[in-house]
Amino acid sequence: ETNAEPLVHDLQFELRDVHEGDVLRLIQDFREHVKGRFRVNACAFSDPRASGMTAKCILRFVTVPQPPAAQPAQ
Repeated sequence: ETNAEPLVHDLQFELRDVHEGDVLRLIQDFREHVKGRFRVNACAFSDPRASGMTAKCILRFVTVPQPPAAQPAQ
Protein backbone atom coordinates (compact mmCIF):
# COMPACT_ATOMS: atom_id res chain seq x y z
CA GLU A 1 0.00 0.00 0.00
CA THR A 2 1.31 3.45 -0.92
CA ASN A 3 0.82 6.76 0.75
CA ALA A 4 -1.56 8.68 -1.55
CA GLU A 5 -1.09 11.98 0.28
CA PRO A 6 0.17 14.79 -1.97
CA LEU A 7 3.77 15.81 -1.42
CA VAL A 8 4.32 19.56 -1.01
CA HIS A 9 7.56 21.52 -0.98
CA ASP A 10 8.40 25.19 -1.40
CA LEU A 11 11.11 26.95 -3.35
CA GLN A 12 11.91 30.38 -1.91
CA PHE A 13 13.98 32.98 -3.69
CA GLU A 14 14.90 36.64 -3.39
CA LEU A 15 15.86 39.00 -6.21
CA ARG A 16 17.26 42.52 -5.81
CA ASP A 17 17.21 45.47 -8.22
CA VAL A 18 14.50 43.79 -10.29
CA HIS A 19 11.33 45.04 -11.95
CA GLU A 20 7.91 43.34 -11.75
CA GLY A 21 7.99 42.31 -15.41
CA ASP A 22 11.35 40.60 -14.94
CA VAL A 23 9.98 38.52 -12.07
CA LEU A 24 6.91 37.53 -14.12
CA ARG A 25 9.11 36.53 -17.09
CA LEU A 26 11.39 34.51 -14.82
CA ILE A 27 8.46 32.60 -13.32
CA GLN A 28 6.93 31.98 -16.77
CA ASP A 29 10.27 30.72 -18.12
CA PHE A 30 10.66 28.48 -15.07
CA ARG A 31 7.11 27.11 -15.62
CA GLU A 32 7.99 26.25 -19.23
CA HIS A 33 11.21 24.40 -18.35
CA VAL A 34 10.72 22.75 -14.96
CA LYS A 35 9.31 19.28 -14.52
CA GLY A 36 6.43 19.22 -12.08
CA ARG A 37 3.53 21.45 -11.19
CA PHE A 38 3.78 24.52 -9.02
CA ARG A 39 1.95 27.70 -8.18
CA VAL A 40 3.15 31.07 -7.00
CA ASN A 41 2.29 30.82 -3.31
CA ALA A 42 3.56 34.29 -2.42
CA CYS A 43 5.50 37.14 -3.98
CA ALA A 44 6.25 40.33 -2.03
CA PHE A 45 7.90 43.42 -3.46
CA SER A 46 9.71 45.97 -1.29
CA ASP A 47 12.43 48.61 -1.23
CA PRO A 48 11.57 50.40 -4.51
CA ARG A 49 14.44 52.30 -6.14
CA ALA A 50 15.26 53.63 -9.59
CA SER A 51 17.28 50.45 -10.25
CA GLY A 52 14.39 48.18 -9.28
CA MET A 53 13.10 46.63 -6.10
CA THR A 54 13.47 43.52 -3.98
CA ALA A 55 11.20 40.57 -4.72
CA LYS A 56 10.78 37.66 -2.31
CA CYS A 57 8.77 34.80 -3.79
CA ILE A 58 7.69 31.29 -2.82
CA LEU A 59 6.80 28.68 -5.43
CA ARG A 60 4.80 25.74 -4.05
CA PHE A 61 5.29 22.39 -5.77
CA VAL A 62 2.68 19.65 -5.37
CA THR A 63 3.19 16.03 -6.40
CA VAL A 64 0.40 13.47 -6.19
CA PRO A 65 1.91 9.97 -6.02
CA GLN A 66 0.56 7.52 -8.57
CA PRO A 67 -0.69 4.20 -7.19
CA PRO A 68 1.42 1.23 -8.29
CA ALA A 69 0.13 -0.70 -11.27
CA ALA A 70 -1.87 -3.79 -10.31
CA GLN A 71 0.11 -7.00 -10.66
CA PRO A 72 -1.58 -9.69 -12.76
CA ALA A 73 -2.73 -12.76 -10.80
CA GLN A 74 -0.55 -15.82 -11.32
